[in-house]
Amino acid sequence: LHTLSIELFHRLLMSGLVRLPTRQLICVVERFARAKCSDPSCTEAFAKLFTSLMPPAVIFNRDCRSALLQFNDVPARTMITV
Repeated sequence: LHTLSIELFHRLLMSGLVRLPTRQLICVVERFARAKCSDPSCTEAFAKLFTSLMPPAVIFNRDCRSALLQFNDVPARTMITV
């Protein structure tokens, strides 16, 4: 997963079709961003990348997509990112 380009990973999250619970996906996104910004001195770059891969910048996963498109009732905690 970490070998994907940032653009491709961003497009994947933009689709909102990832079938992973929000909390787990947050961990995946964090690990991806850390892998892309592995230099300890690039904390600002990590923060910027991480933010760009989180809602509301992307739809994120099926739970968020369903809530946004009002396909069904989704608990409020689904939309909480941290």
